[in-house]
Amino acid sequence: MPRQLNFICPTDYLESTITRQMKGKHYFFTSLGNSLSLDRDILLEIKGFLTVNDIRNISFILSDDNQIVLDAFQNQKFPHIWSLHKLYSDLSSQAKRFKEVLNSCDLSIFLLSYYLNMRISELQPNLDNWFDGELRILGKIYHRQQDVFQPIHSEVFFREKLSLN
Repeated sequence: MPRQLNFICPTDYLESTITRQMKGKHYFFTSLGNSLSLDRDILLEIKGFLTVNDIRNISFILSDDNQIVLDAFQNQKFPHIWSLHKLYSDLSSQAKRFKEVLNSCDLSIFLLSYYLNMRISELQPNLDNWFDGELRILGKIYHRQQDVFQPIHSEVFFREKLSLN
């Protein structure tokens, strides 16, 4: 039975949906808006957990209506939560870039994809050497109205700077 570690936000309440819709044994690591700090101690905990439980699949998952991430580029109702300051700053600046290019689109899916791609790119290099490339890290967005999980948009679109010729 495949085993998977899912990084989720507790405000999405996705544990039962993931367990119901996805095959395998699921483990969960929660942090507000997936904003966990990937410092040395956390990485060692993750590596140990993956090894002990023989996990080779990781997913970063947020719902399309995630209150924390969407708030980062809207009202910023949670500025008093210190751990969200970097998230708010990163997503606010990215939202401005997207608005310049995608005037009429719903930015939430693009921002969620950008953010999950960023989280994957932070975790992947820290675990690749440990697991000799046997580890697969994905990003998914849960679309609550359709009750489906979709893969995030390609990271090719989400460069630090976007230039159009």
